[in-house]
Amino acid sequence: MKSPSDDEKRIVAMVDSFTKTVARNFSRNLKRAKANAEKHYSDEPVDYFLETLSHDDRYPSDYFVLYADELSCVVYSETLYKALRSLPDKQRKVLLFDFWGALPDGEIAKRMEVTTRTVYNLRQRAFQAIRTFMSRKAQSHELTYDLIKRAVHGEPAAIEEYLLHYDAYINSLVEYETTGLDGRVYRHIDEDMKVQVQMKLVDALQKKWRKLI
Repeated sequence: MKSPSDDEKRIVAMVDSFTKTVARNFSRNLKRAKANAEKHYSDEPVDYFLETLSHDDRYPSDYFVLYADELSCVVYSETLYKALRSLPDKQRKVLLFDFWGALPDGEIAKRMEVTTRTVYNLRQRAFQAIRTFMSRKAQSHELTYDLIKRAVHGEPAAIEEYLLHYDAYINSLVEYETTGLDGRVYRHIDEDMKVQVQMKLVDALQKKWRKLI
């Protein structure tokens, strides 16, 4: 297989940055519009105005968050985030408790109601699964110059592959939380917003890059 040229690598990097910027900004605008609509009939407009003025924009797309019980684990690598998400629940929890929570095996075993030997085995299986994931990832949903070119010019399969490459990224942008009756926080994907972001990305990609690639 022919190796990509320096120009092609540069274009891939530019498209990647462009895509994430468009997705981040567009989803932020959608959330603001939704919040404004929900606040329109608020009984406390002054409080809302002050809250808006003091709002510090933070972009969840700059990082990803996984949870193990009450422990929030920030992951800055999208690839690692995907690998962790692919693990069975118990394997993922062991790694999160261990590397993010810095809990000893005895405490992990107590929390998960298993033996320390089981904790060790779960950790080893998780490591192996992540290694396998990483080796496969290099060949699946990879953003390449050829893929970008085909997506820009409207090939349906390429567009689908392009969107799959950014699936976890988009999910992080359109995720929201609710608190259940049990007091636990649950995370959901706003599917309507996700579709809007996907449509915006395809439109922006083709308008921006059609004459350049």
